[in-house]
Amino acid sequence: MAVYWFLLLLPMFGVLSPQRLDRQALRTAWLLVGVIFVTAAGFRYQVGCDWGTYLNQLALMQKHEVFISLSGRAEGVVQGRQSAGF
Repeated sequence: MAVYWFLLLLPMFGVLSPQRLDRQALRTAWLLVGVIFVTAAGFRYQVGCDWGTYLNQLALMQKHEVFISLSGRAEGVVQGRQSAGF
């Protein structure tokens, strides 16, 4: 949970800071904030309420073509949910 607080507070401190940056430094700072956000999201491991759906989609994509898996017409689709054994 501390990571999420950090992601909230990082841009907030920059916006509320009394010191102002020039245009180039401001772009660089926002780019850095974006990279930190993308990195934090990329390093999550099995987090979220829909993680099982991602695993099911991955298993279907390994067995079938991507477009068949995403359309829901692949074998293993049961009542609108992909069943891949996870």
